[in-house]
Formats: sequence, structure tokens, C-alpha cells
Amino acid sequence: MHVRLSPQRPLVFGAAALLLGLSAPIARADIEVQIPLSGPNGQTRRMLLHLPASAPGPGPIPIVLGFHGGFGNAESFRSLTGLNATADARGFGVAYMDAGDGVWGDYRPGPGQPDTDLAYVRAAMDYLVTNHNADPRRFYATGISNGAAFSFVLGSELSDRIAAIAPVAHNLTQAFVDQASPSGPMHVLQIVGNADPLMPFNGGVQGNGDPVLSSAATMQYWQALNGNGPATSVLLPNLAADGTTAFRETFAASPGGFELERIVVLNGGHTWPGGTQYLPVSTIGLTSRDFSANEVIWDFFADKALAIPAPSTAVVLAAVSGLALRRRRTAGLAGSL
Repeated sequence: MHVRLSPQRPLVFGAAALLLGLSAPIARADIEVQIPLSGPNGQTRRMLLHLPASAPGPGPIPIVLGFHGGFGNAESFRSLTGLNATADARGFGVAYMDAGDGVWGDYRPGPGQPDTDLAYVRAAMDYLVTNHNADPRRFYATGISNGAAFSFVLGSELSDRIAAIAPVAHNLTQAFVDQASPSGPMHVLQIVGNADPLMPFNGGVQGNGDPVLSSAATMQYWQALNGNGPATSVLLPNLAADGTTAFRETFAASPGGFELERIVVLNGGHTWPGGTQYLPVSTIGLTSRDFSANEVIWDFFADKALAIPAPSTAVVLAAVSGLALRRRRTAGLAGSL
């Protein structure tokens, strides 16, 4: 396992990467980790880890796994969302995941490999629990576009490891419906714009030829899987003169207590509410300033946890002690670079 404090340096992306978030220098406070993948060739995948400035308490730390859009990377998603500031204020960690080849395996034809990506996520969660006092009951997944589509995959295939998901700017694909093997119910919050020029809100075919469900059918899929009841809707406050409004749809909790919600940004685009307008409105549509996706997503995640035993006090104290020692060693190493 290779770990280093990432120096501040400029990054260069192609035009495809810019489609889903502008790059930014790597913050010194974040940790770049190489996660080994199983297999004989010694392949690794990188991850950018941000730990909260102050822990919420002596116990283990909840972690949000963030998944960039197609042909982006960990830095582009961090720049797009600004999740570090929310994590510091609210007391959770963020693991910015990196697809390596730029595309997550969401069951559609293409370079992304679902099995490899799922193995990478499992290995990353194991690393975070062992080395950074992550709470194994409180891993969450969010992402935009292709990263949102992969969040749906995680919610289906890793319901024993992921407590809740919040995909942004993507509906379920027909390939997902045809190939996914749901392992259990899931807490789901979808945020989507009804004027998204890249993701058909009412379903159909994307520009790349991939068929997708409508946002309503996406909710119906999870409603049937979870056993949620009917939905009620409320308008969100219109706080900014940005050309958008939004409403929130909340489905009645399932018998197992699983929650299903959707926020529809009226006149909203292929964007992250409260995030950067990373390309012109003519290309990706409008970004809502009426609410922060970061805050809404964390509010949805915060009380969700897997029904597995919490780490014992002895295990937590040992992890904290070991983490403090590792940080002292890493600080010494950083000072010599």
C-alpha cells in the first residue's frame, strides 16, 4: 500500500474530462493512496482521501465515497462539488475514487469493468477501516453522471457494505435493469434536473446510444425493491434568481425502514446543485443555487448505518492510537520531501 501527502501541483485534462468537472491543484491536506487490486500483475488504483479537520467524536469516522463522471478523475469531482468544506464542517471523511481509465463499469458497453471496479471499492473500504478508523457501518456512495450510474451499481451489488446512495444527474440504464443482481434494499436519494441536455429526464436514448429509464421509472425500480409506499411532494424554497426551482419527493418508508427520495430541479441541467458551473449553460444546462447538494446529501446519509455490530471500544481505541502514530510518521516523511 503506497500512501503519500499530495503536493499542490497543476493538472492537465482533455476536453472529455472537462465535461464533468474542472481540475484543481491537489490540496496538501488530502492523502493520495494506491489501492492494490487482487491478481498476479500487481495492478493498483488510486484514491484521494480527505479526513475531517476535527473528528465528530472518539468513535469511527463515516466516509462518503465520491465517484467522478465519465473521463474525469478524483480531483475533478473534488473541484466540482467542494465536498471537503462540508466534510470538515459536518465531521465525515471523503474518499474521492478514481476509475483509472476514466469510466466506471455501470453495465453499459464500454471500457468500464463492473467486477474490477467493485473489487476496487471493496479493497478501498477495507483499507479505510484498517488504516483510518472508518466506520464499517457508515460508508455512503455519491457521484455525478457515470459516477452516479456506478453509485446505483454499488447500491445494488454492495448493499452489505454501503449504507445509502445519492446519485446525481443520472437515471438507471436499461443495461443496469437487465444485468444487476440486487443484494438487498437500499436507502436512495436521487437528484436530477428535468432539463438535463445529456441525461433524458423522461427516459429514452442518450447521445451515445445507450437507453435509459425515466427518472420516475428509476424511482419505481427502487420503490419495488425496497417496498416503499406512495410519495408526497413539497416545493423547496426558491432562494436564488438562477432560473431554477426544485421540489422534493419523499416515498413512505418501507417495512424495513428504507428511505427513498428524489429532488427534481426544474429547468436544471447535468450539474451538481451548489457546485461549479463547469461548462457553459448551452452545453450542460443550469446549476441550481437554491440548495446545496452536499448538505442535502449528508443530511440524508447522516442517520443511515448498516445493521452490523459497531467496533468495540478496544478496537476503536487501538485504531485511533495506530492512526495517530501513522500520521506522525507521515508528517515526518512529508517534511523530508
